[in-house]
Amino acid sequence: MKNKIIIFIALSFGLFSCTEDTLITYQGEPDNTSGIYFQRTGSYVVGTPNVTYIDSTVYSFAGVHDSIRTATVNVQVRILGNLSDIDRPFVVKIAEDASQTSAVEGVDFTIDYNKCILPAGQATANVPVRIIRTQKLTSSTLRLKISLEENEHFKLYIKEYKASNVWNQTARNIDATSYVIRFAEQYSRPSYWTFFGGTYFGTWTPEKYKVVNDVAGWVPDDWKNAGMAGAKVTGGRFDYVARAVQAYLQQMADNGTPVKEKDGTNMQLPNPYSVIYN
Repeated sequence: MKNKIIIFIALSFGLFSCTEDTLITYQGEPDNTSGIYFQRTGSYVVGTPNVTYIDSTVYSFAGVHDSIRTATVNVQVRILGNLSDIDRPFVVKIAEDASQTSAVEGVDFTIDYNKCILPAGQATANVPVRIIRTQKLTSSTLRLKISLEENEHFKLYIKEYKASNVWNQTARNIDATSYVIRFAEQYSRPSYWTFFGGTYFGTWTPEKYKVVNDVAGWVPDDWKNAGMAGAKVTGGRFDYVARAVQAYLQQMADNGTPVKEKDGTNMQLPNPYSVIYN
């Protein structure tokens, strides 16, 4: 970059002939391009302007109702340079190396590249990454790395920057040109299910666990305090919930859309809550 922000401070000691402070601001590049980079806030200190930036996101579908099959992660881009009076598209690419991207485009995620546009008069925009809830997320974490590329409007003038906006704070440098999204849906069997739930719900599986939670209106965190005073998950509610789950599974079976376990078998509960499959 040929132009930099330079601040001249006039001193009254005769070192300079200027009598007023002069501020020369960044005027952009000679070819009218702007710099572009990823910048997403990770955390901030309330009551101060202090911000920490991140170059990756972890998203979990665990605890999200099963009817919700997708989620959108908006990754912000910011420009360095002048605003424009026209909309300017920018280029986003997917890292193809398997070590960087294990998710499959069109199967595990989609990106609407037509929305990768910096609107006129704006200094920021979002890359909308739509991640898709698939069965594989219950046993593996998928990784997606997106990167910015140069075009006629934007150049990669900033390659990295400090993860904190506090100049005298020690922080690692983060990549300004790429962003990583990891997503999964993994569960662990609660001890309360092991001791009490098996009588009502049978063998624990991640798939059955999700159904029980969806029907009961529970989330995985509710199981952490199971059985304690005021807890949502208690043994006294298991009979009611098991009957509600049985009714749901039976309705799905009667409609010709039986709920399946990961191995393809029909989901089942123990007697007296068993489901009749024809």
